Amino acid sequence: MNGLDYARRRTLPEALRWPDVTPALRTSLGLIAATLLTTLGICAGEQHRLTELEARLGVLREQESAVTLAARNAGTVAQQLAGLRELAQRLASARRETIMSTNAAILIGNGLPPRTWLTELDALPSGSWTIAGKSTALDQIGATITALSRLDRTAAVRLVSVTTLAQPGSSYAFVITWDRGK
Repeated sequence: MNGLDYARRRTLPEALRWPDVTPALRTSLGLIAATLLTTLGICAGEQHRLTELEARLGVLREQESAVTLAARNAGTVAQQLAGLRELAQRLASARRETIMSTNAAILIGNGLPPRTWLTELDALPSGSWTIAGKSTALDQIGATITALSRLDRTAAVRLVSVTTLAQPGSSYAFVITWDRGK
């Protein structure tokens, strides 16, 4: 075994020359160097992976923020859609009511007996109608009431008033209520 001469001062490269290192020590030093290089390589690779993961985490956080905003907007849109659906239902209901009222007005007008005409027709939200008109004969007012009761068997028809106009027996004004009772 070669020993180190401590008496002579030499620099480290002069003191340790590869041929002077024993084969067993060479193997150990080689393993330590290989382990050190492998550890440095693994650390560099892990550092690179960590940098990539941090970048992906940043992208995922941005996407999470966008998804949260989109979910909030979707909730707002869902509320607006529900409001619009309710409005559409109310419009459809109003349209049906208007059509039914128009049809009822046409039926009332078409059901009038001869020498009788309408002067006023009011539909109330409760489903009742106030029908005012004129006739040249009292029996025609009775025929008008009969015609109205035939239009809707569930409706209640009631004569509210009859007034003589001008000379007695020449013409009469009448008011009838027609309660359809929805």
